[in-house]
Amino acid sequence: MPPSGAPDLVVNGNLANGRVWHLPVWQRRLPGLGSQSMSSSLLFPKGTDVRDVSTTTGPDIIECPAGTGRLYWVTYVDDIARGFGNEHRWVVMQKVWTYDAFSIYRWPTPIP
Repeated sequence: MPPSGAPDLVVNGNLANGRVWHLPVWQRRLPGLGSQSMSSSLLFPKGTDVRDVSTTTGPDIIECPAGTGRLYWVTYVDDIARGFGNEHRWVVMQKVWTYDAFSIYRWPTPIP
């Protein structure tokens, strides 16, 4: 089922990853996710409450940049440099979309 209501997080983030590679993300039985898709990632301050598919509540949905209607599922969260001064949270995301006969969610067109 596509997301309904407000996203869990609305952020002004930079989706440009510099030297970080986009990862192929494999997911099963999540609405709007195909078998494989490329990812985007965001960096957050340490301790930011962002939840991925491994949590009991399921993945968060992030709108980024704020106000655009561009929604992403959070597929992976990890802490980078834990215990060091540059500690931060790395969030890997996958575009939310549906593509079958029951398509309820589509990204805005043209993509903002």
